Amino acid sequence: MNKRGQFYIIAAVILVGLIIGFGTTYNSISSSEKESSSKVLLNEIQYEISQIIDSAGYNDLSKTERSVDIDSILDAYAWNHPDAEFILIFGAQHEIKLGTEYNRKYSSNGNNVLIDYANLSVIGDTATITLSSDEKYEFPIKQQNLYLIVKTVRGDETDVATNN
Repeated sequence: MNKRGQFYIIAAVILVGLIIGFGTTYNSISSSEKESSSKVLLNEIQYEISQIIDSAGYNDLSKTERSVDIDSILDAYAWNHPDAEFILIFGAQHEIKLGTEYNRKYSSNGNNVLIDYANLSVIGDTATITLSSDEKYEFPIKQQNLYLIVKTVRGDETDVATNN
């Protein structure tokens, strides 16, 4: 057997392997922590609501006028995000404890925006918002309160974000 031929075959295999190795690229995916869609919506709505509340105070609007402005923002979000529910409770400490706060639950069934009241209970200095028997969210009661819950449902997946 010709040893020189074996050497050239082995060298050729190694050379082809190196060429193929240099010719292929290394593919990788780098990802960072991405905020959930509910968290992004929560941040957007909280910013918008804060601007409305500040503007109402600055322009000396009545509670009714302020509530109409908040309703229009939540209504728009409900129309644009039919897979989400928005619960907003806003008020001073005494309003929360007396049950006279702004309390809305917005959702959409695709054709209509559904407006309801969130189930709010107060025990001591803690407000509890109950969405279902196994879904309860507690918030501490402060001088001024803005409780916001955004719940997104896509298929079997439910994503909930709160500002607590």
